Amino acid sequence: MKRIVYEDDELKCFFRSDSSDFLLITFNDMIFDSRGDRFFADTVAINANISALGIVSKKANWFPKNSMDLCYESVEKIISAFDKIVIYGASMGGYAAIKYSKLFGADTVISLCPQWSIDEEECDLVDDYWKCHFRSDMKNMGIQSDDMQGSIFIFVDNLHKTDMFHALRIKKESGNVQIVNVPLVGHDVTPVMSGTESMKKIIECCINRDIGALKNISRERRRKSFYYKEAIIKRKYRNKKIKNFVVFLFKKTRNINHRYRQCLKKIRI
Repeated sequence: MKRIVYEDDELKCFFRSDSSDFLLITFNDMIFDSRGDRFFADTVAINANISALGIVSKKANWFPKNSMDLCYESVEKIISAFDKIVIYGASMGGYAAIKYSKLFGADTVISLCPQWSIDEEECDLVDDYWKCHFRSDMKNMGIQSDDMQGSIFIFVDNLHKTDMFHALRIKKESGNVQIVNVPLVGHDVTPVMSGTESMKKIIECCINRDIGALKNISRERRRKSFYYKEAIIKRKYRNKKIKNFVVFLFKKTRNINHRYRQCLKKIRI
């Protein structure tokens, strides 16, 4: 049974009780549809019988501190009923997962391609896509060591300049940060790692601090990913016309077209 346990102009928080011995707290990314009664990774929670708090931003606001403090006051009793707290978030939500890990008493944090800050006055590398969402109340929003708690796992493409900059900047604040490389997927780490079975394994491995298994999951998931295969194609074919043609063919294979698949086999994709 899912119910709203906190709401204001910036965010809302859902609680769903189930049989797990830990509480999963999730924070959505920017593109998550906040309308309705869903929260980030709720399908995983339902299918895996995990008790969850889903904190959903109503806009691209990076989960402002004032709202988060009020939210915590509303859910403190729920959190105190669990011995273990696992926090999971992506991009904007990945920032929040780490930023509020101490506030929510995290034991384990799973953060996908997070930002350290989008305040240009304190951060040297802010993506243009994020700049337009910066507000005055986000000033000095950077994640500090005093914000962080638990074992923190950051999943990031080490070839993505901006995302890797932010991951390393966060790692600089704490010795409890492990970076799990998901190369050649860009900022699309979230869809690459998504899926109930995948996330169940990731959560289990992070709780058990099994870095080797996490690397194997990353390798397996990205090799099956459209984003990874597209990146390989773009790197393999330097001629722009050929590259665009091959990418076009590859995208068509998502519609299970036999002729396109045969064509790709001939050119050894």
